[in-house]
Amino acid sequence: SALRRELDWAGSVCDAVTGLRTVGTVRPLSPAAAHQAYAIAQEAISNAVAHARASAIRVGIIYSPESVTLLIEDDGRGFDHRAI
Repeated sequence: SALRRELDWAGSVCDAVTGLRTVGTVRPLSPAAAHQAYAIAQEAISNAVAHARASAIRVGIIYSPESVTLLIEDDGRGFDHRAI
C-alpha cells in the first residue's frame, strides 16, 4: 500500500499513468529488506517525477522462492551517461 501511495502521488504531481504489479506468492520481507526496497522505489519514483518528466511510471515486485525482485520503469527523458 505504501508503494501504491507513492505512485498515486506521482500521478497527481506530473499527470503520469502509473501501475503496480505483483507476481508470485507474496510473503513478508524482513523489516530491513522491506525498508530498503521501499526507499529504492521511493527514490526512483521521485526521480522519474522531478528529473525525467515521465508520463508513465510502473513498479513490479516479483516473488520467487529464493528472492524478491523490484522493477521500476518509466518513460522519462533519461540522461547522457557520458556527462557523469
